[in-house]
Amino acid sequence: QYASAQTKPTKVKARVATVDVERCVGETEDGLRAKAALAKAKDRKQQQIFAMEDELRILEQELQQKVQAMQASGATQPSEEVRTKALVYQRKSQEYQVFVKSSERELQILEDKLFRPVEDKVAAIFKRIAQAEGYDLLVDRKSMPITMKSDLDLTERVSKEYNWGAPGAASASVSASAKPVVAP
Repeated sequence: QYASAQTKPTKVKARVATVDVERCVGETEDGLRAKAALAKAKDRKQQQIFAMEDELRILEQELQQKVQAMQASGATQPSEEVRTKALVYQRKSQEYQVFVKSSERELQILEDKLFRPVEDKVAAIFKRIAQAEGYDLLVDRKSMPITMKSDLDLTERVSKEYNWGAPGAASASVSASAKPVVAP
């Protein structure tokens, strides 16, 4: 006879809190400035794109008029003028596509450049709070599609600390109702 040893899973007490990283970054003064700078850059690019689109529409209309005039005159071959206009339209269309793609890349790089320092500072605040208050796990709310007690959400606190600092924050504690969560 073999004795089977069954072990029960041990319950681990873990302190868990959540934070909405995107909201924290967006509510900080630096985040708001970054958002405004990015919006301004997007606006400039969009104005350039609109101007290029207008130019393309005008070229297309001119080309269509020349083709219609050519067809009305009974010509079977496009004139040098029509061929030249078609080549200009094609080149401008390609330039437009390249510009749109490069603008998207530039804006993504700018967004990373503007927001990365803010995200890093926010992450440092998360880590400091977790360490100072004994949290075992801080989770971005976007990665958790479940509901959780609102007193476990540190978003507002992190945003305020980022903007105004938190003297004595290392000794501050989360509200008394934030009890450890037992993980299975």
